[in-house]
Amino acid sequence: MALRFPRFSQGLDQDPTTRRIWFGIATAHDFESHDDIIEEPWQGNFELWVQNPLHVRPIAHAIWDPHFGQLAAEAFTRGGALVLVNIAYSGVYQWWYTIGLRTNQDLYTGALFLLFLSAISLIAGLFGVSSLAWTGHLVHVAIPTSRGEYVQWNNFLDVLLHPQELGPLLIGEWNLYAQNPDSSSHLFGPGDFLVHHAIALGLHTTTLILVKGSLDARGSKLMPDKKDFGYSFPCDGPGRGGTCDISAWDAFYLAVFWMLNTIGWVTSYWHWKHITLWQGNVSQFNESSTYLMGWLRDYLWLNSSQLINGYNPFGMNSLSVWAWMFLFGHLFWATGFMFFISWRGYWQELIETLAWAHERTPLADLIRWRDKPVALSIVQARLV
Repeated sequence: MALRFPRFSQGLDQDPTTRRIWFGIATAHDFESHDDIIEEPWQGNFELWVQNPLHVRPIAHAIWDPHFGQLAAEAFTRGGALVLVNIAYSGVYQWWYTIGLRTNQDLYTGALFLLFLSAISLIAGLFGVSSLAWTGHLVHVAIPTSRGEYVQWNNFLDVLLHPQELGPLLIGEWNLYAQNPDSSSHLFGPGDFLVHHAIALGLHTTTLILVKGSLDARGSKLMPDKKDFGYSFPCDGPGRGGTCDISAWDAFYLAVFWMLNTIGWVTSYWHWKHITLWQGNVSQFNESSTYLMGWLRDYLWLNSSQLINGYNPFGMNSLSVWAWMFLFGHLFWATGFMFFISWRGYWQELIETLAWAHERTPLADLIRWRDKPVALSIVQARLV
């Protein structure tokens, strides 16, 4: 391993002179060691954003640097700009708001509580406390807060989780929850329904690929000696019935693709949904998100037309060529994936993984088959 993956000289690392130089460099760059001033960041305009989320731009962080003052902020700000360039587009403000946080004090308290949870994370993981704690937070804090009930430590057990509590659940009248007047402003339309199922598909597909890749990383029924071929290999020839695209590298590659695919759906959905909210045109999303052409025309094309400008009577702008290259490049990149994982070996291993899980699942293991299912050949699959 040392020959294939060289690393920093251990002899030099342990040399007293080297360690003394490293210590000197680290000390020289540790400002706190010079002036005893702790670098203190404050979370930005979260409270202002909570008051007016449609018009206040969330700033990732507003830090007053005790060593360099305003110059540190100006160094990372575009000339003439009124705000820092680090606007938080990640949705972290929206996530905090969703789980019931409203003030900086909530953020501070939550951070301390997370530190406490991390200290007992091992026990929490062993006994499932972490999952129970998060579920309890969603049930007792996030849901009541979404209805305008401000939940604190002194009242989180007294606030009603729902105006009718668990009554509809116990008597089987679940439709009463759908008639809840508290959620009338959060209508879930057909477009949201379709996108949430697409996201669920992406999450399940990514998980399935990761499970298959883990189970078959070192070997499978199709190729028991896979570990002897290394982490990545193109194919082992046709002798085993097709062994292309079944290396651990291929499994991880495909899982990353589906992960990015799912993240793309989440991002596009969130972006278009909020664009229509900011524009006061919610009906556009509700009407156009139910079919593919609506996404292509009213989301992608409409919101990139200012840059592309291909059909502007005043002509194309200087950036439109690069915009077209960007679109066509992604088109080639996306369509290329249609032909990457297409060999018989991958599908055969996937079928074997599903059969293995099926035979070890309670109730499902009661149903067995004498002849194991096999993947189609390349010719058969392409014919289909």
